[in-house]
Amino acid sequence: MVAAHLAVKGFAGNSEYGIVIPEGRDDLELRGQNGRILSQVKSRRDHMGPFRARAVADFIKKMWESKDRQPDDRFLLVIESNVGARSSSETLLLELAAYPTIVSELQGRKALSVDVAKTQVLVLPNPRVGAVAQIADQLGCTLLEAEVYFADLVGVAGQLSDDNGMRKPGTYQGIGVSDVQQRFDVLRPLLTSVEVEKALTTGLCAAVDFLTPNDDPLFYLGVDAQPAHVAAGLVVERPELRVAVLDGLETRRNVLIHGVSGSGKSAVLWDAAYASRHSVRWFQIRRLPVEALPSLVLLARSRRASVDAPVGFVIDDVGRGFAEAWTVLTAEVRRTPGLLLLASVREEDRYTLIDKGQATQVKVGTDVDLAERVWRELGERGQTSWKGWKEPWKLASGHLLEYTHVLTQGQRLSDTLSAQVAARLNDVDRHDELDVLRVVACANAAGCGAEITRLPKVLGKDNSKVSFVLRRLVDEHLVYGTTDGLVVGLHELRSSELLRLTHEFPPPLLSTTAAAAVQLVPTDQLARFLERTLSRHEGGDDAVLNALAHRIHGTPNAQLFTAAITGLDLAQAHRVVRVWLNTVEAQTVPKAQRALPAQLAIGNVEPPDIGHEVMFVQACHRFTEIRDAAVTNSLPLRLMHLLGSSGVRTVLAAASSIQELSECAAALVGLPLPASLLEEFIDVYPPLLEADFDHIVSLLDAASALDCSIANAWVNRVGQKALFQRFNESVPWTTEPSLAQCGDGQEVRADVWYVAPSAQGDIHEFVVMSCKVLMALTPSADLVASSAMGPDGTVQMMNTEYPLVTKRIPRGNLPCQAVVARNRAWIAVLESHLATVSYTAYLSHCLELIRVVNRTLKKLLDAGFRGIHDAPALVALGQVFESSRTLVAPQEDATATQQKSSQLQSILFSCSSDLVRRFIELPKSAAAYIGWMNDLLKSIAKAKTEEPWEVLSMGPPKELDELSRLVNGFRALAGESFVRDLSPFAMHLAKGTKKGSAFDRACTAAHQFREAKLSALEVSLRSELCSHESGFSLFLLADATVPMFWPPADVLICIPVDTPEDLDNVVLEHWSKWRTTIDSSRRICLLPVMERRALPHLALSGFDTLFPAADSADAWCSVAGLQTLPCISVVAFARISSALVELDGIQTYWAIKGWRAASEESVNERAQVTLAEASSAFHNLEIPHEYKMLVQQFVDLVLGRNLELAAEVAGLMRGELGGSVQVLGQIVHALTLLDNAQLTIE
Repeated sequence: MVAAHLAVKGFAGNSEYGIVIPEGRDDLELRGQNGRILSQVKSRRDHMGPFRARAVADFIKKMWESKDRQPDDRFLLVIESNVGARSSSETLLLELAAYPTIVSELQGRKALSVDVAKTQVLVLPNPRVGAVAQIADQLGCTLLEAEVYFADLVGVAGQLSDDNGMRKPGTYQGIGVSDVQQRFDVLRPLLTSVEVEKALTTGLCAAVDFLTPNDDPLFYLGVDAQPAHVAAGLVVERPELRVAVLDGLETRRNVLIHGVSGSGKSAVLWDAAYASRHSVRWFQIRRLPVEALPSLVLLARSRRASVDAPVGFVIDDVGRGFAEAWTVLTAEVRRTPGLLLLASVREEDRYTLIDKGQATQVKVGTDVDLAERVWRELGERGQTSWKGWKEPWKLASGHLLEYTHVLTQGQRLSDTLSAQVAARLNDVDRHDELDVLRVVACANAAGCGAEITRLPKVLGKDNSKVSFVLRRLVDEHLVYGTTDGLVVGLHELRSSELLRLTHEFPPPLLSTTAAAAVQLVPTDQLARFLERTLSRHEGGDDAVLNALAHRIHGTPNAQLFTAAITGLDLAQAHRVVRVWLNTVEAQTVPKAQRALPAQLAIGNVEPPDIGHEVMFVQACHRFTEIRDAAVTNSLPLRLMHLLGSSGVRTVLAAASSIQELSECAAALVGLPLPASLLEEFIDVYPPLLEADFDHIVSLLDAASALDCSIANAWVNRVGQKALFQRFNESVPWTTEPSLAQCGDGQEVRADVWYVAPSAQGDIHEFVVMSCKVLMALTPSADLVASSAMGPDGTVQMMNTEYPLVTKRIPRGNLPCQAVVARNRAWIAVLESHLATVSYTAYLSHCLELIRVVNRTLKKLLDAGFRGIHDAPALVALGQVFESSRTLVAPQEDATATQQKSSQLQSILFSCSSDLVRRFIELPKSAAAYIGWMNDLLKSIAKAKTEEPWEVLSMGPPKELDELSRLVNGFRALAGESFVRDLSPFAMHLAKGTKKGSAFDRACTAAHQFREAKLSALEVSLRSELCSHESGFSLFLLADATVPMFWPPADVLICIPVDTPEDLDNVVLEHWSKWRTTIDSSRRICLLPVMERRALPHLALSGFDTLFPAADSADAWCSVAGLQTLPCISVVAFARISSALVELDGIQTYWAIKGWRAASEESVNERAQVTLAEASSAFHNLEIPHEYKMLVQQFVDLVLGRNLELAAEVAGLMRGELGGSVQVLGQIVHALTLLDNAQLTIE
């Protein structure tokens, strides 16, 4: 602005120079007939105070010391306010000598007086005002017109300043007197009111109206944000983005807001403009041909645009025909200080902008605060039925356009994408984009990616063209996955809509595009693509199957074949389920139970024809009929026919491992393959004796399920005995398998020795696993048998009557893993069709029903206890019952680490029917009813912790706490009914009771009755079983093992002993009386106490037989108010004895077996290490040496095979007490006494 002022001054003849050069050899370089003047310009902010003499002296020194200084140079310092003055209102031109304080600061310089004489100081507080006045005087125009002239000169000076920054010395350009005159001559004919306002009158732009609000009811459905929406307060504030935009306007005066469609770019743009409306005059560009730009610039100049009072232009969506205009405006803004440019652009259009680097670019994403606000506003307007925002936000993957579509099922998504597709259809140069978009959207709509490297070949386009197209589509419709070479969709919703829009006017047909996509989807995603695509679009079967066959023939690959068969089978499942759900038989089954008959049919289980399950029978049979009718012409079989025997042979030959061959066989399980294809499998020679054992088991398992003839042929080649040998080598702790004829066919047997608990874990699971492996290795067997053997070589017993584990399983009851996996996949398909789409809707609906149940149960029971029949309450419960029959929980996430099933449907079903019905029937079946309610309370507790209540932005609801309280009340009343053998209504009928209090009073009375009965029971048992002589103390344990007997409580007897050995004598003496006195439904718990300290490691419990109960005893100590004895040496010895039992059992097993498997050796080594560590720890205890020697002798006897410790420990379960176990007990007793003695000493 100072350069323009000095240029006007020279033009008016008020100075000796004729040319002003901005950013020449100094801030300004002034040239005239008498040489040149080097000038510096300094401004000063008020908060920094006035210019000080020293500071001004430093400015002058800098000018004088210029490297480019010439002898005849003169100097001019331009300052905003005078030295020592905070502000100035008058323009002054003074010699430097007029400032003695400055000159004194310069003392000591050579030729100071000469330099002072060459230097002047110009105080220029307002360069605009003085220049405008001079222009008006020279041209005889109005001050307004002079403002326009001056603004133009400011723009010219700004452009020259930028240009000179890039030029070499000697080539700088300046503004001369003639240049000023030329600019004035150009502008003079334009300066009429018509020309000045032309930008407004011709519709190029319009002043932005921030005063008129528009409370648009459709705003949150996804309309484009406008200034009136901001004025109405509808736009969700996004402070971080607003600050970024305002900072960009201040620093670069040009901001470009970019983001994907529907991300909220317009809202951010207008929010920032609204926030700056107090200082910026904003105009919105409506249209802007490049040739009309001068009218826009003239409008800004007429508004006296300046740094202090800028004029701003807004372009909302540059890609809508404003790209060239934006580029020209960017150049104008760069050279005109008083202009601002604020624009928004979609991602795909941003890349085509030439000068985008000149603007501050602000990316608009989405955030959860915005998502929640949009949901709340839509909810208040009744425009969404969603009861929470988190689930739709997750479904939309955080994309605002998809989010509003999910919330409202509106047209915004379709309209936005339709315009983008239309722009490409109408532009011949962009048809390549459509070609890529179609095929990639087809893959993306199924949640799959497309391989970038295959795109050019499949589409018949060169690499550079595809690369260019992808760049145009990036971030707007597609995301370029550089890490794995895939193009993946921004969101499946968007891709699905693009797929529909790009096929509205064929060609190509959707089937043609799907066939092309088959060639692009990577193998690991092919199954998902086929399942989703063919289940949604049934018209393209032939094209897709031919493309699949072509791809498999072209690149024979077992994994590709497996993925294809799996995907086609799942697509077939969708079609079967869809047909079945529309049948009369399926419709007659309540929706909540509709999955059951189909699940039975999928598992080939015949439904029972009894009771309420009769209605399932026809639905189950109908599903089987539909599935069987479709299988002969199913999608997988049609592909197999296209491949033929030679194609299958090629695929099997291409299998690079046993796993791939196993996967091929597993994929075909359940399909009726012709004999010719089965022969192709039989002709394969898998290395059954060399390959990894687990892989062989999986292969034979799948082959047997596909057809037993395949597995039998393979096994016969190597011999069954050889595979039995592999079984023994690979499955530890087993006996040698045997195959024999029995009444049910061929039985294969191998028992399991239970000798290594640390490695075998749950012995039941270990035996079942062994049976599965053995059945897979023996395809000729009809059933498999196995028992858990103890270290003594006999069947391990659970007690004196029952074996611990013994199995005899027919082949049909031990389905192969491939069958299980396929059935589960079909059931998942079934559940996807039945499940509620939204967990939010499901939970909110359940919560509302729970509120009704809580309210109605209290109302119904309150009326009942007042002798009134409340028919409306029964009707309300009936309505909840009917609603519960239609409730289906949303499908579980297949990727979840732990699968959980919703409890809410069964809770509502039970609480609206059986809870009341069985209560009314009391005291009938009271004990079973109490047990049933215990399970119901557990289900309520699980629902509180396991349901995803966070989708409703809440924790576990208080309504479930209230329901739990009500069920507890029912249980207390049922318990009282059980004891008194009376109906609760007979016991607590109170006709005159105040409405609303009868049920609560009855529950309170029942709870009091329970506590009274428990107290009476405790007093009674103490009086009979406890005496001063015995020293026994007795307590009731509320957490009963069998809680259905009322009042529920186990009995704890604390037994004082002088030595641990005394416990056995006491039990032998008193057990009969205890068991006779205490009801047989109550467990008896025994806790020995020595010197007022409990010995939990010797605790016992049971009903008819006592078992060790150390794990439960700590809780008993708390009830009895006892401290436990710190049994340091006992615990240390327990580690030794556990390792000893395992080592002795292993040695016994090996002695009978005669050889050792490698896996067994490693377990033995670990047990030896454990024993060594435990022994070391024990010997490091500060205890008398004789105890250490006692334990060491015991260890040596066991390891020396002089004691049969493992066998005799196993014999305990049969009631046999061997010598080694007695020795073990004696050591434990001795160490217990030692621990007690040491504690006493301490």
